[in-house]
Amino acid sequence: MYKPQIEDLLWVPVLALALCLTRILFERYIATPIGKSLGIREINHRKPSPCIYLEEAFKKSRTPSHQALESYSKKLDLSVRQIQRWFRLRRNQDKANTLTRFTESCWRFTYYLTILIIGTIILYNKVWFWDSTECWPNYPHQHVPSEIYWYYLVELSYYVGSSLMHFTDVRKKDFWELFIHHIVTMTLMFIAWIQNIIRISCLILLVHDMADPFLEATKMASYSGHRKWCNHLFIVFTIAWYIGRLYIFPFKILYSTLFYAPTVTGMAPIYYLYNGLLGSLQLLHIIWTIIITKILYNRLKTGEIKKDERSESEEAVSDTETETAQKTAVNNCT
Repeated sequence: MYKPQIEDLLWVPVLALALCLTRILFERYIATPIGKSLGIREINHRKPSPCIYLEEAFKKSRTPSHQALESYSKKLDLSVRQIQRWFRLRRNQDKANTLTRFTESCWRFTYYLTILIIGTIILYNKVWFWDSTECWPNYPHQHVPSEIYWYYLVELSYYVGSSLMHFTDVRKKDFWELFIHHIVTMTLMFIAWIQNIIRISCLILLVHDMADPFLEATKMASYSGHRKWCNHLFIVFTIAWYIGRLYIFPFKILYSTLFYAPTVTGMAPIYYLYNGLLGSLQLLHIIWTIIITKILYNRLKTGEIKKDERSESEEAVSDTETETAQKTAVNNCT
């Protein structure tokens, strides 16, 4: 019988680094060519003219008030419209282009689909895969076979790597919610490894992975301009999300950890910590469900999926506006 050991976690930084390197190579040499073959162009955003004063102002506020704009206008002898254009260009400079968004989604789609298939194959023949109450008999003296050992550590390593690269990825409006989700998930996984709560944790991982490939596929279809595929895939994603995050997770997994586990494990402190973290995950699920439902409503109302509400869009600036703003700003900022 093999039970998880703390020293096993030394594999995590090694595997996390390997996954990060794999991601970088995948995005550069596989996802980027795929994106270009689908007609996605790598557009470099136009940069505003150098202006130290406005750069310092931008660090304080990316969207200054009208009063601040008037102050900058007087200081630099520029019109308010010219200052606004400079800030639009500067904000756009920090936003990733469509090809970058596509390559990130392509990597996540590949990982989630692969790990979902592997996880299903590994867990399919386990009794507790079909009945979550079977996760607890003989706890904590439960054997962890090698295939579950590596499946679990790879998943944990992926979340560690994703947390590290979270600050370099395309920034979404739910940036901090997603980061909190990663931290909570990693904390749960570390606790589960140390306490040998592996069975129910594997089910949690599988439930989380079941909708993600369809989400990333939806984004890829959207970025590449395949609107019909985007609409169809989003519907599949929504169904998978509702089943996994609003039915299986709360009524099968949370129910098992809240009401059945104590009959076997007792009401130890770990019971409250583990279930508290699971509850926070479900709260995040509800927040994201609201966003998904809004997008679905718009789809039913307009007939197509709107752009990902979490993404920051590029602000339009005309060529004439840009040229005028550039010339004037250079003269006044130097």
